Amino acid sequence: MPKPIKGQVQQMPLTFAEVQLHKLAEVGVDSSLEHSDILDFLGNPDFTPYPAVGQALLNLLSPNGLRRPVFIDVVVANYEAIADSPRRVEDVDQGVLAEAFVQASNVRHGTEDADLASLLK
Repeated sequence: MPKPIKGQVQQMPLTFAEVQLHKLAEVGVDSSLEHSDILDFLGNPDFTPYPAVGQALLNLLSPNGLRRPVFIDVVVANYEAIADSPRRVEDVDQGVLAEAFVQASNVRHGTEDADLASLLK
């Protein structure tokens, strides 16, 4: 490992949760939670659905992204109101995810969109 230059701050590598949060922001998914809380949730696949739902959202929304941002925590809450809470991306039901996502967008933006395609760029 190279020695840092005097006065240079050495940065720690990003965690999985930090990388995922950054990628989600790039496609228009943000959070209404405290930054530290969302990082804890995204970094805990054994006890929260956030890593699985986050990756499923990245798969669904990349590369185009959204016209307007949507809160991941509201998507997760909506998803869990419809179906069992997933812990692996393979367990995320794409139809339920799309429905939960559209609901979250409509609540946040006061709209009445009916499908995911209308929310994409």
